[in-house]
Amino acid sequence: MESEDFDISDEKKPKGRGFKIARAVFWGSCVLAFLYGAVWVLFMLKGIPVTAEIASPTSFLASQVYSADGVFLGHIHRGEKREPKDLAEISPYVIQALVATEDKRFYAHPGIDPVALPAIAYRYLAKDQVSGASTISMQLARNLFGVIGRDRSVKRKLREIVTAIRLERMYTKSELIALYLNTVNIYGNCYGIETAAYRLFGKSAEELELQEAALIVGLLKGQGTYDPRRRPQLALERRNLVLQLMVDQDLVGVEEADSAYQRPLLLASEQEGLEVADHAPYFMERLRLWLQNWGSENGYDVYQDGLQVTTTLDMRLQAHAEAATAAHMARLQKVFDRHIQGKEPWRTDPGMLDRLMRQSDRYVKGVKAGKEKSAIYKEFDQSVPMRVFSWEGEKDTTMTPMDSIKYYSRFLETGMAVVEPGTGHVKAWVGGLDYDYFRYDHVELGKRQTGSTFKPFVYAAAIDNGKKPCDEILNQRQPFDYKDGELGWAPKNVGNSVGGLVNLKLALKYSLNVVTARLTKELGPALVSQYAQRIGIQTEVPPYPASCLGTTELNVLEMTGAYATFVNGGQWVAPIYVSEIRDREGKVVFKAHPKTHLALPDDVAYAMTEMLRTAVGNVYGIPGGLKNAQGKSVAVGGKTGTTQDNSDGWFMGITPELVTGIWVGCSERKMRFSTMKYGQGSYLAKPLFGKFMARAYGDPSLGLGQRFFPKPDGFAIELDCWKTSSKNARRAAEAEPKGLEGWD
Repeated sequence: MESEDFDISDEKKPKGRGFKIARAVFWGSCVLAFLYGAVWVLFMLKGIPVTAEIASPTSFLASQVYSADGVFLGHIHRGEKREPKDLAEISPYVIQALVATEDKRFYAHPGIDPVALPAIAYRYLAKDQVSGASTISMQLARNLFGVIGRDRSVKRKLREIVTAIRLERMYTKSELIALYLNTVNIYGNCYGIETAAYRLFGKSAEELELQEAALIVGLLKGQGTYDPRRRPQLALERRNLVLQLMVDQDLVGVEEADSAYQRPLLLASEQEGLEVADHAPYFMERLRLWLQNWGSENGYDVYQDGLQVTTTLDMRLQAHAEAATAAHMARLQKVFDRHIQGKEPWRTDPGMLDRLMRQSDRYVKGVKAGKEKSAIYKEFDQSVPMRVFSWEGEKDTTMTPMDSIKYYSRFLETGMAVVEPGTGHVKAWVGGLDYDYFRYDHVELGKRQTGSTFKPFVYAAAIDNGKKPCDEILNQRQPFDYKDGELGWAPKNVGNSVGGLVNLKLALKYSLNVVTARLTKELGPALVSQYAQRIGIQTEVPPYPASCLGTTELNVLEMTGAYATFVNGGQWVAPIYVSEIRDREGKVVFKAHPKTHLALPDDVAYAMTEMLRTAVGNVYGIPGGLKNAQGKSVAVGGKTGTTQDNSDGWFMGITPELVTGIWVGCSERKMRFSTMKYGQGSYLAKPLFGKFMARAYGDPSLGLGQRFFPKPDGFAIELDCWKTSSKNARRAAEAEPKGLEGWD
């Protein structure tokens, strides 16, 4: 029997120690790789929005702001302008253009486009920046949730994909389109289709025609590259490409597209395009800061909690104030340009330009960027293209930044506030000439010496302490005794006129510095300061003799609120500009309750309104005096103010229903009229008041009809001074220089 040969190769062989180690290493590596991958994915997804945030993306809505007369003023934003619209309120052309251009398979995919995924993988493997291939849902995820980021990385793309898929599960395709069109940045700082439509075409998103919708969607590719105002030809080419894509995908017909091809851009003017989004821009910026503080104190984020803010502003009065300002300041600037030509103060003070340069944004940014000062100085002497403000419209030009400083320093600027005396409601707010070019607010931020507009506070203090409007006082210079018998300050009248007796009513009318100083000496500067602050001045007024002539720097808003005290029967009401705030559900979370206190007896306050009626004289720009819409005469009072060297011109005007404060001057105080003829408040500011009053009281929709200041019952202060004045006092009054006021 032959022995068999056995092949034991398939038999299980005893496994050695090395094999066991290798197996352990293999499986351990797999576990580690899995854990690493899991940690990597968790890290990549860290911070993506939670389910509650995705379920309620509208929680990220800026606060809506309305005027007292129901006009939508805009949103409170961090530099973004948004105005959400339902899909039914958006032209279907916009939706068609968006799908054709950004995501042609939008209605078929679940948030990510499988056809486009290989492109993302390829860029990643090629170590290129991971960008592109984003669906509308992925772009929406990025627009809604800042935590996703905007860097071109795998991390951001993965976050987009996950969030997009979750969005698709929670919303319909129509809802996603609406969310996208309301949140995407389209043009400048305009976010959302409605704001962009007004900015570019002066119409709502619902009214957009085919060629307009194609242009707006085309801007999504790169608004800087295709800016229709700066690069119209490139914008036209991009618009036509979008039209072609719509034809290729059978979203519009060939004939309809051909008709759209032939249409020019037909953009709205930039001013017209800004009209809806940019009502009262100076006011809106001050409101934003107020709301920001209020929100931080009350647990609200005014930028994303969707608050509804009702302000006190009346857009009819605001429009009249802006129109009157533009008309007056444009005319005044022409006079000033002729006057200052060849006499600019930098010709004798070279340091002025250096100071202005160091205050400029260009210089500050250069320093922050670490540039050498010599290099920054050199930049200011190199010509660059720029767009500048002018009263004839914006102008494209080429000039050096230093020439730009000279150009803008010569503009006369203004601040104007209108307050309703009984409520303290701010009804109009013009902080400057043009917010795009002159950002500084001259209503609340800017403080300037007030000149003679401060004097009514002195006269009010005097009358409340026993003086009468018809009391006569010596119109003679008298030095103040500062202390220890040391005589110093002795003011003089404009024109150096002195002598005789004059009653207080006429002394205020002719703005006699000597009489005002004598009253202050009798009362004491400290008491005058106390009365000014009691009547409504919020800034501390130093108890110095010269304060009586307006040397303290105050702002337009506090001055307007203080003059309102006279009209309001002596009751001071703090100026306010927010009347109510509601949360996104409509619940009232703030109701205005302005500060108030009795500053003067009602008979003293009424006496002051009558003295201010005497002081105002002719209201420039209103032949025959102010009349309401029914043709009835309306009582008007006021006071002009001029500061040293004509640097500031003021007018404070009162009617029974409105109190208006106006300042005019250059930001650089050395830029000024050199003669009293043009530099006084009655020339710089008073005509603007007249233009505004004529427009406001001539507007029947405002219903301004009250004719007289309310007279208290039992009023017994004598105001007819001709009954009691001496002959000498009458002659002295008649000899005073008419139309001049201020102090030297």
